[in-house]
Amino acid sequence: MSVKILIIEDEIHIRRLIMQTVELSFDELIDNDELEIYEADNGEDGVSIAKEERPGLIFSDIMMPKMDGYDACKIIKEDPALQGVYVVLLTAKGQKVDQKLGMEIGADEYMTKPFDPDNIVIVIENVLKINRSN
Repeated sequence: MSVKILIIEDEIHIRRLIMQTVELSFDELIDNDELEIYEADNGEDGVSIAKEERPGLIFSDIMMPKMDGYDACKIIKEDPALQGVYVVLLTAKGQKVDQKLGMEIGADEYMTKPFDPDNIVIVIENVLKINRSN
């Protein structure tokens, strides 16, 4: 059984940076089908994928089309079938009020952009309890 990560981000360059970070850091796990990565470019699709695939970890932007990251996070956190999913809001909205709202709606962590890709790896290792192969 594999662990799953979902990236919900409308900016393709940022989504690709996160994907590449995960792929480079955990390539052996991906090659052995022990780690699967899913992606969505808006909150609505992200919620649908979360419900279908039940990832262990979600990285989500906040400002996106169709449904913002706050609403997506709230829906995911309120769904009993998704209990235990760890949600990281990853956004340029760095004000204290934005962070407070993120935590109030259930986010487990709040990271601001620009972010250090190494922090993405650290979150994955800690949350999914896996180690890098390299």
